[in-house]
Amino acid sequence: MILPAEPGGLEFWDPREGRTTAEVAGPRGTAVAIRPDGRLLVTSSGDVVDLPDLRMTPRPQNPGAAVESLEFSADGRYLAAGERAGRVTLWDGGLGHRLGVLTRADLGSAPATALAFSPDGRTLAVAYQDNVVQLWDLDSRLPVGSPFPTAGDGVHDLAFSSDGVRLHVAGEHAPLQRIDTAPAAAATTLCRRAGGGLAREDWHTYLPTVPYRATC
Repeated sequence: MILPAEPGGLEFWDPREGRTTAEVAGPRGTAVAIRPDGRLLVTSSGDVVDLPDLRMTPRPQNPGAAVESLEFSADGRYLAAGERAGRVTLWDGGLGHRLGVLTRADLGSAPATALAFSPDGRTLAVAYQDNVVQLWDLDSRLPVGSPFPTAGDGVHDLAFSSDGVRLHVAGEHAPLQRIDTAPAAAATTLCRRAGGGLAREDWHTYLPTVPYRATC
């Protein structure tokens, strides 16, 4: 566990032993991310710490100081940095190159409060402060479908299931929310909410030039 220290720095805390195991002076930030190989730590203020020797390393390429959330992919290939202005910047895992920026099509500027990579590292889930979660395809840097509404009390954390077909959303007060992200599950959910697909008569009324097919 990592905790902020005053007047600036980080404390590494072992909850099993109930004691501080290491301290590093200098880095600041309300969010931190450790690369899965345990060799790099990044803070939301743009500080980079080499682990395990706890050495701060100034880098010309870093997420900057306007970051709200940070997350490494499971393989350490990517670092996502959610900004207070609503953008999410994608970096390579060594912070050598900025790979792209994910910007909402609706021009929303609500902060990106939580991030989660799918187990295969191809999809990024982003929670925004205006109570939606958007999935992003990292190969194309494009959103996957429309945003999912959340419970409305602010999202603190996101996590995919181990098979990547379900997203868990942890809010401040609301019970844990589960979102089915697999296409088949999403279609089933939509059909259930709509009360089923179009009847044949309605299909011919609204889509007269398209051959009928069952949609649910």
